[in-house]
Amino acid sequence: MNRDESVAKNYLEKYYDNVKFEPDGNIPPDFLIENSIGVEVRRLNQLYYFDTGEAKGLEETAIPLRDKVKKVLLNYDAKAGGNNFWVGLRYKRDKGKLNISEKKIKEAIDAFHRCPSKCQAAICALLIKLFLFLKV
Repeated sequence: MNRDESVAKNYLEKYYDNVKFEPDGNIPPDFLIENSIGVEVRRLNQLYYFDTGEAKGLEETAIPLRDKVKKVLLNYDAKAGGNNFWVGLRYKRDKGKLNISEKKIKEAIDAFHRCPSKCQAAICALLIKLFLFLKV
């Protein structure tokens, strides 16, 4: 059972007594409810269509970007300065590319730490914005 099916199973079991997972094996439906209702679990995702006609899910490019930000953040001491801060990441895709260097991410975090009042710091690169602000 994958994560999406597990979430669906937990939800269905809150409202129905007789929920069976893959009643006919690894074919649709994913669940049978009360022996009369079939439920197929699908993840809906946003697709980007390239000029070539190829389609890619938003998460295919967003996950590496998020992981890059997390990797840079791991280099900072969580207790540095005695304050916590929020990190926000906003992006749009144009031509299917989401890219920002680890150096730029580090520069934004360092600028935020240098700011005496911990004002908001942001970097913008192409269609990506990284926001940092003090957690109160």
